[in-house]
Amino acid sequence: MPANAAYVPDDAQITLAALEYLRTAEGLRLRRAIAELPRGGTQPTVAQIAGLRKHFPAGPTHAALALARLQPKAAGVQGKFPEMEYVWATPEALEQATHAQVARHKAARFAQWGARHIYDLCAGIGGDALAFAEFAPVTAIEVSPVRAACLRFNAEDRRPPFPLTVHTADIRSFIDTLPADGWIHIDPARRSAGKRSVRYEDLIPGPEVLQRLFAHVRRGGGAIKLSPAVDFDSLPTGHVELISHDGSVVQALLWIGTDQAPGQRTATVLASGQPPWSLTAIPRPVAVASLPVEAYAPLAERPIYLYEVDGAVTRAGLAQVFAEPRQLQPLTVDGGYLLSTPGAALLKEAALTAFHVQVIVPFARVPAALAKCAAAPGVIEVKTRGRLPGIDTDQLQHEWTKAHPVACTVLLFRHERETWAALARRV
Repeated sequence: MPANAAYVPDDAQITLAALEYLRTAEGLRLRRAIAELPRGGTQPTVAQIAGLRKHFPAGPTHAALALARLQPKAAGVQGKFPEMEYVWATPEALEQATHAQVARHKAARFAQWGARHIYDLCAGIGGDALAFAEFAPVTAIEVSPVRAACLRFNAEDRRPPFPLTVHTADIRSFIDTLPADGWIHIDPARRSAGKRSVRYEDLIPGPEVLQRLFAHVRRGGGAIKLSPAVDFDSLPTGHVELISHDGSVVQALLWIGTDQAPGQRTATVLASGQPPWSLTAIPRPVAVASLPVEAYAPLAERPIYLYEVDGAVTRAGLAQVFAEPRQLQPLTVDGGYLLSTPGAALLKEAALTAFHVQVIVPFARVPAALAKCAAAPGVIEVKTRGRLPGIDTDQLQHEWTKAHPVACTVLLFRHERETWAALARRV
């Protein structure tokens, strides 16, 4: 992105006036009419939309239809706002919003460091602000009037309502009003003119503004929300935390002004219905182990387990630190696959997905190994670690399942310049 790029929120042609209409009695009737439409597919038909426009204004009808399409991903147990029955959002803002479980984890961090008032900048529709408000007073700043209205409505619709202060403004005009002991959370834009960037230099607002912000709250601190793929070496001094949620690394945070030791990083694993799990340490290079002779043949009396490590741990560079005290051997350069010693007990940890290994063979010998696989009839699952040129997992799954329909997971990985496969079952 050019250095002077400006972020223009994409509010999907939803207007502030349309949102305010939807808060009225007539607007509620429109939203209910859309919810009650008989649908053969997932979307209303052209005729159904035309029927709505005979009774309701075009702008609110467009907004209500757009909001209705978002609800499965926004509200309820499957959505980012699981406690809410209806979420006010725009498509782009919902995509950028933090899941409630992730936001609560961040809120707990602010509480841990004694934040008495949190300023949520570039607040969007309130994914973070609503969680922060459970711990401390929150002032939210959002440049889009539409998104700021969505945030207010989401706060009002929570039970009990959350007392948020919401301003529609460019945060650059707000810097000098921040108290020196304030705590900031900021989610800079990573998209301009439809293009997404993971570079710290391309954030909007950019590094100069971010530096001014945190220099201003010199007796406080806070966090910058970043892409998990950001180059850590490009970041200013701070503590990096990688967060995964339900198996996907969803964001990186650069914490500034906290008491974290220099050079350390944190990996945090969050899963629905489970308590948070975190590891904080200084990153270390992965020492790839040799494949043990015992792994080349079927294992019965002395089981071996292969563990897939959560992406937050590997992205934070903490796989080696994680593996050593558990006596696990890294099989891949990122430490994403760890192998137990023969006969070791099964480990059950939030950062691990366990597989009971039947055999580990070179890639070319997979079909022969599958023919001997002692597993129930089923579908073969194919997983890869890292980039494996020429490997098409969908094609392999189809071909291998057709030839050998067994319930087996084939984990492919690169080891000492060769591609290997572990035939295993999920534990």
